[in-house]
Amino acid sequence: MTKQPQYVELCGEVKVIGDRAILFFDGVTEIWIPKSQIENPDELEAGVVEELRVAEWLAKKEGLI
Repeated sequence: MTKQPQYVELCGEVKVIGDRAILFFDGVTEIWIPKSQIENPDELEAGVVEELRVAEWLAKKEGLI
């Protein structure tokens, strides 16, 4: 059985959407986040402030939470 990833909500600007990652800015930190670690990455728009759900382990590792 595959373990389901845990997600946390982050709010910030999606600056750039690349093929494999998005450039995200939360007002303090600007970071590339792999699309594979975002819930529903295809629903995001560049240049828009969004609430996105990111894998908890990555948000902790990068100091976002």
